[in-house]
Amino acid sequence: LYSYDVLHFADFVSTIAGADDGLPDRVAGLPGAARVETRLVGDLSAVSPDGEISGVVARVISVPAPEHPAVNDVTVYAGEYLDGTPGEVLLESSFAEYHDIAAGDTLQVVSAGVVVDLRVRGLVRTAEYMLPAKSKQDVMPQPKIFAILYADYATTAGLLQEAEPYNQVAVELAAGADMETVVAALRERVGPGVIAGTVGQEDQPSNAALKLDLEGLREMARAFPMLFFAAAAITLVILLGRMVRAQTPLVGLMRAVGYGPRAVLWHYTGFGLVIGVAGAVIGSVAGFLLGGLVT
Repeated sequence: LYSYDVLHFADFVSTIAGADDGLPDRVAGLPGAARVETRLVGDLSAVSPDGEISGVVARVISVPAPEHPAVNDVTVYAGEYLDGTPGEVLLESSFAEYHDIAAGDTLQVVSAGVVVDLRVRGLVRTAEYMLPAKSKQDVMPQPKIFAILYADYATTAGLLQEAEPYNQVAVELAAGADMETVVAALRERVGPGVIAGTVGQEDQPSNAALKLDLEGLREMARAFPMLFFAAAAITLVILLGRMVRAQTPLVGLMRAVGYGPRAVLWHYTGFGLVIGVAGAVIGSVAGFLLGGLVT
């Protein structure tokens, strides 16, 4: 339910400096864009569930309510989506599961030096933070000290107290559209604001971390089967060799009663074939089922 396509993972996100209230209207209908979402994003200190302020960072992202965002949507798996009630947020699953936070619990953040209580209305998963990476420079997931919160615009603006009403534009490209061309069109529409930076999907921290993780798994998936196959083959050769040597009198008896070399050969290689086929079937089924736990 939280795949890139279903949740409309942004093809790029541009950070806007100096934006005004008219930004959403100006970027609507952006050429080459299938979907566009303007939002306000910022980081705050947070109080961990154990009551300590010890480097916990809460990233607050504005989303429409009660409608879902057009780009970088979220899927609620516990509780409910926002309905516009002030002081309510959605909490991304990694931090919630690490600290055993449930829908209906209270989370505290520090806004302008004041500790503010926020009610967790729902727990969500999102393509944007499939792995909760803070930034491109800090891609290692840190669910212990990094929380992602989604709040309606009024709550987000009240918490962040930014001078600018919006600071990001997330864009999903239309089929066949060129990112550079769309960024150039966006640059012409930001009004008094300027594009301070653009991060494409390839460089997005969570996506980059996920690709590194999958690449590591791909290398392991290539190396480990060959290692186990080699170990199993050596073991099987040793066992069959010992069996043949132990049963040399039986082999002589089989030849004496009329069994040919091929029949004797198949008698012993059949052990290896049965073990190999049984192991392949069991391993394939178990690998398929257990692979779901990783991917």
